Amino acid sequence: MKRMRNPAWRTVVAAAAPLMLLVACASPAPIQLHALSAHDAPPAPGAAVLTPPARGVVIEPVSVPRYADIPELVFTSQDGVSRVSESHRWRAPLSDEIAAALSQRLQSRHGVMDVGRIAVPEGMPVMRVRLDVQRFEALPGSGEVLVSAAWSLRAAESRNAALQCAAQLRRPVTAADPDALVRAYRAALEALGDQIGRALQALQAPAGATSPVCPPAA
Repeated sequence: MKRMRNPAWRTVVAAAAPLMLLVACASPAPIQLHALSAHDAPPAPGAAVLTPPARGVVIEPVSVPRYADIPELVFTSQDGVSRVSESHRWRAPLSDEIAAALSQRLQSRHGVMDVGRIAVPEGMPVMRVRLDVQRFEALPGSGEVLVSAAWSLRAAESRNAALQCAAQLRRPVTAADPDALVRAYRAALEALGDQIGRALQALQAPAGATSPVCPPAA
């Protein structure tokens, strides 16, 4: 018995073959890694060389809210729906990224060395920094990010906090894209680092100087 031929079927298969090949060869979008610490610009020619840090800090493990403790960046729409971006992720766990950003700000702007993993130079006063981040999110409809945290300082050899403060830092998001979101979070953490840096300077100022106080919300 002679098999019947179907030219139309052959035409459909021939037309679909290139599309099937493209689908088979398609690869997922590349993953981009984002960091909360910024690269400092190199010093200008002839700029003054910074003196070695005279103060040290140990940044204790940072706590972050559970909903934010994921590798992916989270975007929140105006109706309050959060969207996880699979292709945009933090370079390290969020708690480590926040600690690294804080360490960098304290050293680059306030002359404070992070001695958490190195031997402490002889005679260097050291304070411990504890940071509890309670909110780390984009505010739907406001065009802002919010970093809300409680932080405290205590001398390395003491169990009692010398200063306990709270901060609510809002920074605008200039565009709806991952880079803009990271820049806004970075700006908020830089402001937090400045608050802690000024408090460290006040705590270690000579006797009789102004006592450190918690800074206003920024």
